[in-house]
Amino acid sequence: MNGSVIEGQWFDDVQEGMGVEEMADGSKYQGMYARGKRSGQGVLIWKDGSKYEGQWSNNQMNGQGIFSWSDGRNYQGDYLND
Repeated sequence: MNGSVIEGQWFDDVQEGMGVEEMADGSKYQGMYARGKRSGQGVLIWKDGSKYEGQWSNNQMNGQGIFSWSDGRNYQGDYLND
């Protein structure tokens, strides 16, 4: 893979359901997976402290979510393909 460590539920060697992914760059995702991709509700925290909490589809921020930058600013609203 790409240096990520992934824990969680699997079905037929594909990540399904709740999981946690710790990426080589220090970022961390915790949330739902479908067919091996982030899908459903989840939280991604980047190593600089920025955070997105909300809906995912096909590994992208899609739907309602809140993005918080490390400097304290945030945006709440709809996302489409990141």
